[in-house]
Amino acid sequence: MEKITPIVKEYGRHWTVKESFYRGKYHTFDILEELTEPLNAQGLSDNYNENKPKEKHYPANSLIMGSIMDSAVISKNSSLINFLRETIRKKSPNTLSEMVYFLNENGKAVHNFGTLDEFWLYGKNLVGQDGFIQNLNNVEDILRISLGRNNIFKLNEISQAINKTNMYLCRLNGKPNGVDKRVVGFSADLDGFCLTCNTKSLSSRYPAFRVLQVD
Repeated sequence: MEKITPIVKEYGRHWTVKESFYRGKYHTFDILEELTEPLNAQGLSDNYNENKPKEKHYPANSLIMGSIMDSAVISKNSSLINFLRETIRKKSPNTLSEMVYFLNENGKAVHNFGTLDEFWLYGKNLVGQDGFIQNLNNVEDILRISLGRNNIFKLNEISQAINKTNMYLCRLNGKPNGVDKRVVGFSADLDGFCLTCNTKSLSSRYPAFRVLQVD
């Protein structure tokens, strides 16, 4: 597929991101400056189910956020990049995505969980050490199913542009006793930009980015 350069435009308190690559196609997303209130997993699903049918902005899954972050960096849109940096550092947002770890250390990412639009991507060897992604083994699948991209060099480029650090991964460190579910989210500080696939339980309450897929 021919690569298309994303176009990002700011309109006051929101941004329109055109030609953003998501699930194998190019789409347009609108992302609001205002996040949801702090919500647990059930609250995120309820918010989506209430707002999506009304064509109102709803909590973003982690694949959409991976796409929007990539588009912001490629387009070099400083206002969106700065918004992402400040929001992730200050609010550690959740997403409408869930990492499910199986007993055999494989698992799946469930996106738009608890909604009629739920879908999942399977991965292998999801369990392992935390750390900067360039220093870890078996990270390709967990990055692919959570962010929709697993090129470590490219992901570190995105992380450097947004947070001025490489990307850090937090995941389940040992074999689970049973099926283990965690909400996928983001956090950041001066030491690293973290993709969190372990630290946020289903009951944890954090705000989420609000998006609308326009096409």
